[in-house]
Parts: sequence; structure tokens; C-alpha cells
Amino acid sequence: MYNVRARYVWVCLFLIAGFLISCSPNSTPPGANSIGGVVDGAAYSYHYWEEGLAILIWHDLSYGGEGCSGTGSTEDPVYRLECDVNSTDGRGFNWKAHTSDGVTADMWIEDQSFDLSKGTMFLVSTEDDGFQVEQLQRDFSELEASVEAISALAAGNPDVADFIAGIGTVGDSLDVDDKGGLTEFTDALRLAGQAVEIAGSVDQPFFSVLGQVIVVNGEDVQVFEYADSAAAETEAAQISPDASAVGTSMMSWVATPHFYTKDRLIILYVGENDSVTSALVEVLGEPIAEGQGAILSPPANSTTEPPTADESIVSTLPEALANQDYAALEELMGEPFLIGYWHSEGLTLTPVEAIEQLQINLLPNPAKATFTVDLAMFPNLGEFDPTLAFGPDVLITDLIYSMGWGMDGEDEAILAIGQSPEGNRYWHGIIFAFGGFAALPVQVPDNSDLSFEAATYRNNSNNFEFNYPGAWDFTEQVFGPRGSGAQFFSEGEPIFSATVFLWDPKNDLDAYIDIRKQGWSSSSMVVAEEELVLVDGRRAFQFEIQGPDGSGVYSLLTEVGENYLELTGPVELAEFGEIAQTLQFLEGSTVEPEAGLAEFVKQLASAVTARDLALMQVLMNEEFGFAFWGSEGYRVSHEQAMVNLQNNHFPAEMTISFVVDSPDLSDVLGPRSILSIWDPARNPVDALFSTGWGLDSQDEAFLIIIQKPDGSYAWDGIILASGSYGGFAGA
Repeated sequence: MYNVRARYVWVCLFLIAGFLISCSPNSTPPGANSIGGVVDGAAYSYHYWEEGLAILIWHDLSYGGEGCSGTGSTEDPVYRLECDVNSTDGRGFNWKAHTSDGVTADMWIEDQSFDLSKGTMFLVSTEDDGFQVEQLQRDFSELEASVEAISALAAGNPDVADFIAGIGTVGDSLDVDDKGGLTEFTDALRLAGQAVEIAGSVDQPFFSVLGQVIVVNGEDVQVFEYADSAAAETEAAQISPDASAVGTSMMSWVATPHFYTKDRLIILYVGENDSVTSALVEVLGEPIAEGQGAILSPPANSTTEPPTADESIVSTLPEALANQDYAALEELMGEPFLIGYWHSEGLTLTPVEAIEQLQINLLPNPAKATFTVDLAMFPNLGEFDPTLAFGPDVLITDLIYSMGWGMDGEDEAILAIGQSPEGNRYWHGIIFAFGGFAALPVQVPDNSDLSFEAATYRNNSNNFEFNYPGAWDFTEQVFGPRGSGAQFFSEGEPIFSATVFLWDPKNDLDAYIDIRKQGWSSSSMVVAEEELVLVDGRRAFQFEIQGPDGSGVYSLLTEVGENYLELTGPVELAEFGEIAQTLQFLEGSTVEPEAGLAEFVKQLASAVTARDLALMQVLMNEEFGFAFWGSEGYRVSHEQAMVNLQNNHFPAEMTISFVVDSPDLSDVLGPRSILSIWDPARNPVDALFSTGWGLDSQDEAFLIIIQKPDGSYAWDGIILASGSYGGFAGA
């Protein structure tokens, strides 16, 4: 199931962690929440607005995928929800709904207009005897947006039940067996006593079908369903027994991969949960392939000491990196070359591809780079042993710890030197840490001053950190106009937020507090308590704010740089005071764009790949343009642009990468470059081509950089091409 809120331009100034503190009137058209999935072979997508509109579409293309985009802004009074549905056999259709109020809408399916007063549920059939749409009346006011509720609707509504029953004829045309599919698999897991939920879709480049993610005992399991068992067996045969390769794809896993196959399914589980693997073995039998995880899967209780470096590569590699001698670096690399990201995924690349990634995103700042083989100078990595991170078949003989990476010089890396069977030393790979190895959440199990087992959140863009309960999850987010930070979740529910607001007046906490109080008062919010406190030696104000419905919110406000940091949580959150008291401000200043086009390009690419929202917003022009290949474009403020990118164009998992060789567009542009379609008055100077955009990671984009009259550079906009149409080359 996918679940996306497509409203992306709120003028709700202080909507934090789900707690409404103060809002202003706005003219932004309301957007939709969306979920989708499959029930007994029929696919559905349900789109609903808080204002009351709800649209449910059923169709017979469950062997494929549906890509939707929603757009709207204060400059466009219409919210436009547009979706493309495609099947693996080439069938497909598109539909769209346009609304300005979230209550009524104009609706089209394949350019056929529908009056929603006659019904908001649609049954779409694409059988060989013709494309057919049936429109039905159905009251969705009480329908819960969940797999269980929609499955119950399907079973209890005769029209939907008949539609699902009739899909068998479509399955016959696809040579799809009734048995051995996803439904039978999930039913078998439940009969075995496992907790199973249907989640989102997944697209793996080494398989020809779109996968379905199910959650088994809290862990993601990927299920790939084929038209018949022969098709599944053909693709399963490409998987190497140690899971190190699938066909021509060399794999670098973040945890232990387990591949299973049964009937017309291939199942992939990447993880270490014994209850999950035991359940899969019970239902599916032993795995056909198992491997070893890298980067995220350090061996338990490892005591291996890296050997002392004694070969010339230990000196020549740092020298080549410091001089950014790409030819020398390529000569030193092995093939394949591995780039691993600390607490994230890894890439397996050719040396040429690796040089491109290093050159665009990662290489150290020559003025700040340092290198050492002294183990006493290495960061504390806990039980993680870098010499074993690249797999049992690789002999890592030397490690080099390096600081000063990235354009701001704040990133760190561990370089791994391997030895071939012939005894030759080579550069095998790198473990890269944005912000340093200590910058990401680290468990602090022995903190006796806190009532909870703590992890540490650090915001490197604004130089602060604090402890929070380690059982929580968090995501980096944009919170409305001119706000960015982290949203924390407990058991999937928002519980706490830390937000940096880029508001005027700057450097005047008292004036900012007065503005906030006025906003609370105008929204019938009452300040029940106010206290001046000291946080890490600086003034902060802690408030308890009472809403008109009696609900309460804690808010702590203080300064960070010239801007303002706010911690927010419900009054029921007993840990709020403890979290606030662990807040610390680190040395340094907030990030500003660096001069020089080459430096700016690297900084922008690094910010995007690391999903550093605060830095991206700093690099943006005040007005930011969105252009869609083969279609129209528009401009919004950089605050609105950040919300749009996050809600509609960033992938669920960060898969964006920058590629030096851009697609050949000569058939469309002739001898001109992509910059020729950008407004020349804005002085575009560079376009960075990148892949992995969109909610399904299939879209492509050019990031447009301009030079401003004062000589500085800015990220002025983005040109996006949908992966559904083959990207730039295919659209």
C-alpha cells in the first residue's frame, strides 16, 4: 500500500508534529491523501480529501504499477491529481481529477469526462473486448483508509465483488494461474501465526515485474509475482547462490539477503530477524540464495584488528585524493569498486562510475583533508569491523581514516585497501559518513541521567544536537514555509518535532516570541505556562499552550544562528523536559553557499544525495522553477518548492544519483543544450543530470544552476521527466 499526502503548499505557519499552534488563511487548493493496493487480483487506488471529496478506482491491471502526481500552489487555484496506470503486458490508462475546494472535482478517465455527482467509485476494465468504465454511487464518509476496510468493502459490495470475480478472464489472457500468487502466500503466513500487512510497491532493476512489499512481524519482505511459474523460475535462475549477483547486476546488500521462490513468486527478505526467516522457511522452504550484508551488518563480537599499513598505496592514494588526480585514482581502484554509506546502503560500481560519483558528490576538500592509519585516531565504530564489511571473499589489508570530505569539509571516510590473490594491493572501496561517523544517531545505553535509553540526533546544517528515546524513528522534513527539521515518531505516530524557522526578525528572540504569542492568541490558543530557562548556556522560553478543545502542547523556543529553533510535543510527553535539557549547540556556523561554480555544483549534489533539506533551501533561488519535460512549468517560492520536492518528487528511499553523461536529446533540441529551454534572462550556466527521482525512483531530472548579477550561484529550478514515459530519452 502506498500512502501519500499530496498537499504541498500549506500556509499553516506553525503546524508541528501534528499539533496546530497557529494558522493563517490561505488560497492554496487542498490536496489528497492516497492509498493503493491489490485485493484478490484487483488493484485499487483510493484518494480522499479532508474537505470531504473521495474517489475510489478499481481496475484489472494488478500486474504493473500506478504513478500519481499532485500539483497545486497559491498561484494556481486548482489542485491537479493525475495518474498513469500500466501493466506489464502493455495495457494501461490514465485518469485525472482537478479540484479547487476538495469537495467537488472535474474527473476524466482516458479523456472521458465524468460527473462526480453521479458517483465517485469507478470499475475500470481493460479486457480485450474493449476499454470499459462503470461509475457507481458509494458513500465514503465512513470508509477508513486501510487495507482491511477496503478489502471489506470489496467483499460486501456486489458490484465490486462481481468485478473482481470477472478478472479471471483477464488472468487467463495473461496465462496467470489462480493459485500460487501473493494472496495465497499471505494467507499461508497468517495461518502460520504471523502478523502480515500489505505495504507499498517496490521496483528492483534486476527483476522484470513490479514487486509488492508486505510487512511480516514488523519487517519488510518483497514479493515479485509472475504470470506463471516458468517465468518466475527463469528469473530466479539468475540469482547467484551467495546473492552477490542477479544476472549482470553486482549486489551490495545493507543486511543479509535471503531469496526464496515458490510457484510463480520470488520473495526477497533483507534482514536478520529470525522470526521472519523461520516463517518464510516454514511457508516457502529453504532459501535458494543467501548472502552476507555489508555496511549495515557488522559481525557481532568482532575483534579483528586492521593490519599495519606498509605498502606504497597507503601514501599514493591520499596524495591522489588531495590533488584530485582522477586518472591516478582510477588506476588505483579495483573492479568492482564499492561505495558504502554509513548507516545506509552501498553501491557497486565500475572505476569510471565510481570516479563520477566521487567527483560530483564526495571528494575531500583539499584544504581540509587529513589521512591517518593510526588506529588510535580512528572513530569509535562500536562492534562494526570495516575489514569484514566487504564480504568474506575480499581480503582487506589496510584501512585509512580520512577527515575533511565534502565541500564543507565536515564529512569523513574510511578507505579500504584490498589484496588480490596474486598479492597486489588496490583500493577496494570506501565507507563514507555524511557529517562524520559520530554525526548519526548513536545508541547511548548507559546514560543514567535519563529515564529512557537514548539515541542522539544531530543537525549538522544548524549545529545542534539532543538525545531522544532510541525506540523512536525520525525523518527529516520541511514543516510549512521557511521551516525544516526532524519529525519523530513513536510506534508510527508523530510525537515530537525539532524545527528551525527562517523567520524575521533575525537575531531577536524576544520580538519573535511576541509574534508567536500574537499568533497563538488569534487562533484562540491560551498560554497556560511560560518559563524562561537556560539551555546549554543560552536563553530559551518554554510554553505550555492550551487549545480551545482542551488539548495541550509544549513548545520550547530558542535561537540557533540568526534563526529560531523550536522543540514541540504534547503535554502528555513525559520525556519532553529531559529531551530539552540535553539540547546542545555545537561550534561553527550554519552552512552558506560557497563561491565558484565547481564548488557550488558539488555542494548541491551532496545536499541532494544526503537529503539535507536545510542546505538545499539555502542553495535555492528565492523563486524556484518546476518544468516538466514535454509539458508546462511554474515558479513558486523556495519554501513552497522544498515542500513540493519532498511530497511529490523525492523517492521514498534516497536513490537519487548524479550522472556525468546526460541523455542524448538532439532529436528534440538539435545542437542546443538543455539550458537553451531555460529563460535566458535568468542566466543559466549549468545543468546537473540525475536519476532516481519520483515516489517510485523512476524519474529523471536536470537541476538548473544560474549565476546571479553579483556573481554568486543559485539552484534556480528543476526539469523533470517521468519514468513512466522512459525519462528524457523516451518522453
